[in-house]
Amino acid sequence: MRLPLILAATILAGPAAAQDMPAALERLDPEDAILVLVDFTSGFYPIVDTIEVDEMLNNAVGTAKLARTFDIPIMVLGDEGGFYGEMHPAIRSFAGGGQPFTRTTPSDWASGGFQDAVEATGRQTVLIGGITTDNCTLLTSLDLLRDGYDVRVITDISGSDSASAEQAALMRLRDAGAMTTSWITIGSELIEDWQTPEGEAVTMIYGKHMNGPSTSTAGGTMNDASIGEQNR
Repeated sequence: MRLPLILAATILAGPAAAQDMPAALERLDPEDAILVLVDFTSGFYPIVDTIEVDEMLNNAVGTAKLARTFDIPIMVLGDEGGFYGEMHPAIRSFAGGGQPFTRTTPSDWASGGFQDAVEATGRQTVLIGGITTDNCTLLTSLDLLRDGYDVRVITDISGSDSASAEQAALMRLRDAGAMTTSWITIGSELIEDWQTPEGEAVTMIYGKHMNGPSTSTAGGTMNDASIGEQNR
């Protein structure tokens, strides 16, 4: 008599088990995602020591191209002038209206403009990375997590001034419920097949950015106004 009861319990547990699937197993949905790029301004480059700055910028531009390919909204955060220096021009070109979100707080979530823009998308998955991993990227991510967003931190478009500080930040983010990922993982996870138009576009982006920075992307001379057309 125990066998039917065991089978019934197994059947009933099936849907519940599916609902309890770890977040890390959930496939990235481009229709539910936004990309947030934090503080890619020249004044912060000298403090980045956990990744080569040119490599970080190259990866960030590649990530933005992926987002544009899949119609994922892009939000660029950062102040310019004085200590902050200038926004990387290729990254600036992805900002809505060409204007990054500015703030007076370490976390941009406290800035009404950015929070309102995120909420207006109706999307719940935030891909985020930038300078520095242990400061503005961390604190903005934690605020997003507190408000119920699914946060994925892109580690290879982010950097800090020390490996220990970056490691501590990433550990805290994972403990808080964020996932860590890389820009290549994002591109490959978004496509369904390499032979689709999106797959071909991702292949082109990989070809331009996987082999490291070029003078056009890392040096900041690229005009990305037509990137979407180039990669479709």
